[in-house]
Amino acid sequence: LFMLVFVQINSTCRIIFKVIKYLKMKYLVSILMLSSSALFGQTPGDSIAPRQIDTFTEMFKDSLQGKELLNFTAQQFNDEIIDLKRLKGNVIVLNFWFVGCPPCLGEVGDFNKAFNHFKDSSVKIISLANNTHAQIAKFIENKSSGPIEKIQYPIIPDAFKIIKQYNVVSYPTTVFIDKKGVIRLVYSGALVSSLQKYVQFYG
Repeated sequence: LFMLVFVQINSTCRIIFKVIKYLKMKYLVSILMLSSSALFGQTPGDSIAPRQIDTFTEMFKDSLQGKELLNFTAQQFNDEIIDLKRLKGNVIVLNFWFVGCPPCLGEVGDFNKAFNHFKDSSVKIISLANNTHAQIAKFIENKSSGPIEKIQYPIIPDAFKIIKQYNVVSYPTTVFIDKKGVIRLVYSGALVSSLQKYVQFYG
């Protein structure tokens, strides 16, 4: 009887260790995928399963919301400089996107409307692209006469360091910062008609 119990316990332990090993490997693969995406400028969504993206996105949301804005100084596509901390006192909307992202491009019309609606108020909308200046220039040239609206709000190309700074792992991601400079919401996914509602709420 003792030997039978021992065999059953031993078998159960082996199964448990196999499960633990599998989970560790799965977690390691996820980390490696994120690391390769960051290093080689790939879009995380191209290499990571949606469920894994959701997990990491929720983790990063929790790490940002309620905290002070993460300052950066960057050059816009039109060569003007944006110093984020100087915009404190405004509602700041940071929209992270890239040119090959259909949901990102689907937001452009609503962001244009919000930008023009709040143009003379204390609301600043800034887009940060996971693309080079040359890629953005080509995109604007190709889309200027196409079905997708031209982006009317400021664009920061080469935003790779800022994307890493804000822990962006899925696109589009929009960060809402209140007038006190506190990050109030990290929204993953297309906002579409919800944009103005959020801006007014955090204003």
